Amino acid sequence: MKKLLLCVILLSLTAFGGVTAFASGDAPVIQKTFTASPGVMPEAVAAPFEQDGYSYAVTGIQSVELDGGALTRPAEKTAILYDAIGGEADILRQFPTSLDHAEDGYSGQLYLDASTVILEAESFEVYTQADTVTREVTGLPLKDPALLETEFDGRALSFVSFTQEADGLYTATATYESAVTEFRPASFTATATYTGEIAKTLPGDVQYTVTYEGTPIDQDSTGQKQVATPGEELTMPEPESASPGVIYDPEPYIPPDSELIEDYGNDMGVYNTADINASFLITGFMPIGAPLTEDRAVTPDRPQNSS
Repeated sequence: MKKLLLCVILLSLTAFGGVTAFASGDAPVIQKTFTASPGVMPEAVAAPFEQDGYSYAVTGIQSVELDGGALTRPAEKTAILYDAIGGEADILRQFPTSLDHAEDGYSGQLYLDASTVILEAESFEVYTQADTVTREVTGLPLKDPALLETEFDGRALSFVSFTQEADGLYTATATYESAVTEFRPASFTATATYTGEIAKTLPGDVQYTVTYEGTPIDQDSTGQKQVATPGEELTMPEPESASPGVIYDPEPYIPPDSELIEDYGNDMGVYNTADINASFLITGFMPIGAPLTEDRAVTPDRPQNSS
């Protein structure tokens, strides 16, 4: 599973950049630059490593998001204006010329299409309007309104003027008027459509710069690697003192196969003869720190069979 995960992470790395090496005081420093897909954690690939006698550990990670481009698509939105008052031109001015719009990760501005405005009457009011008609009456001997009809076509005489002709007679211009009560829209529900193009920004790759600082590697007496910080001297541990009854011998006795003891047990585990001879230079094959008991007493000449 770990190998599969590592493969997936490496496939997500788009490209590796350069490797820069320099010194910071007494410590060598290496910087590695690589580009990864969004969502890849740099810690997954920025692992410590060893090189040229130094152990390098991560001391810093810097990242820069790269431009991933954008997608665009057309969009439209219907806006509704309630209780709009006035004529169509007045109501049109009540709509903003543009609107901010966002959907499905896209965003942008849409603009009013004036040709799409529709008005629907929402409420009505009663109003009175004058209904007038004008007529002329000629051949009148006097400038007297009493010579005219007081009503005409259901309307009452409201105004009259006279003009004298050449023959001495008069022409009257009479206006007849009546009041008409009607209903008209008082407010409207107005709808309009906004259109335009919206865009979505795509996530881009991320460029990482990983900084490693190195410390020297050395070996201790047990064969284990030691890492020293800059300016620190490595010291080797002193050999552990032998337990009572344990004899150190630079050339340990190795018995024939027929005399090999199958294994020795102690508090630390079970050792076979070959492992003991390989790991401990002890006559009698007794591991360091094992208690010397009567049934496991040994001589410099040969080990005693515990059975």
